[in-house]
Amino acid sequence: MSELEKSALEYATLMHKGKYRKGSTNEEYINHPIRVAELVKKYKGKSRNIETLVSAAFLHDTLEDTSATFNDLVERFGSQVAYLVNELTTIKELKDK
Repeated sequence: MSELEKSALEYATLMHKGKYRKGSTNEEYINHPIRVAELVKKYKGKSRNIETLVSAAFLHDTLEDTSATFNDLVERFGSQVAYLVNELTTIKELKDK
């Protein structure tokens, strides 16, 4: 695992700390982003951008489910990761309608 991926996993773990999957039997939320990252590795493993894709997978719910901001992600992980996470984010206003 690259340093970028490790950092993304650590940050996602911190941001989702104490959160659990809805409808699950006490499964920690971070397990979901970890599974998504594993799927990205499995299906996109030959990508030249795999490090960025896996990092975005770890972080994909941070904007919609935590206090993390887009600017936080840019500062910590760079604009490419931040924009990918933004693209994967559900806009709450649309989700509630």
